[in-house]
Amino acid sequence: MKGYLLAAVAFILLFLLVAGCSDQPEGSGEDLPPPPTPAPRFTAGDILSKIGSQEEPLWLILGYDDSTDMYERAFVYKKGDGTWGYRKDTRTDNYPRAEMEKLYPVKVAHVKPALVPVLSGTVEVTGTPAQSGLAPELTAIAPDTGAGGVLVTTELTGKRFASGVTVTLAGANSPAITATDVRNTGNKITCVFNLIDAPTGKRDVIVTNPDGQSDILPDGFTINNPAPVIGGIEPYTVKAGDTVTITITGANFKTPSMVYFVKDGELLEGGNVLVRTTSQLTLVLAVPDNVATGTWGVIVRNVADNQNSTTIRKFVIRAA
Repeated sequence: MKGYLLAAVAFILLFLLVAGCSDQPEGSGEDLPPPPTPAPRFTAGDILSKIGSQEEPLWLILGYDDSTDMYERAFVYKKGDGTWGYRKDTRTDNYPRAEMEKLYPVKVAHVKPALVPVLSGTVEVTGTPAQSGLAPELTAIAPDTGAGGVLVTTELTGKRFASGVTVTLAGANSPAITATDVRNTGNKITCVFNLIDAPTGKRDVIVTNPDGQSDILPDGFTINNPAPVIGGIEPYTVKAGDTVTITITGANFKTPSMVYFVKDGELLEGGNVLVRTTSQLTLVLAVPDNVATGTWGVIVRNVADNQNSTTIRKFVIRAA
């Protein structure tokens, strides 16, 4: 009995000794920090697909928010040349990073999001419905160029243009231009593009049926610099044999320029053409003694892009 008592006392002393050696009271231990959020695998501009499938549309990553651990994303579509791409609208959504990386682990391509055009706008049109379920086919556009600052009427040819089709010019770093006054017969479209204030350069031509199916002519249309415009000529009348300095006012004059005077197959070229501003230039015209008298047409040509003004018949050469 005495042995049991001694053993019990020893056990109690050992328990008190161990408990007393603890520096922290029970329940005072610090919580472990949460595990860090994994870094995102993808960056803005990555285009993602599922494994084994690149069926349109794919997802374009627009950004990542580390406070929510979510990607911002939008649908992206292929151009006619097979490159990515363009967006059909401005819609975006946010999606959890982990699920996005699990469902769409394949990086198909990388683009600059700011250079991906967004097509938008609606156009009231009439026409013949396309065959159900088939995408439109765009083969040509004429004319395929237009000067900035004007309205240009074009004709598109192809197949399966549906009632409600939209036509758009899209290019990098440029707002999309949606056609108006669209007329559609199913295989031919006429429409008007407003190129006022449009930057110069090449544009993709995109036709889109109401069901979302589309076709593209990559770089199918070019917007040129605005053509020169003649507003006034001073003096507007001279005599045969005179050498005169002439001032032309108007718009869109560029250095170097050339000025021509034309009448019934005859041509006089102005000399020492100086573009003072985009709206004024001067020249020296030496009028021959035996030149035809009467009203002559005047043309200003911007040499760099070979753009001619409309001929203005406001210049008169009188007999000496």
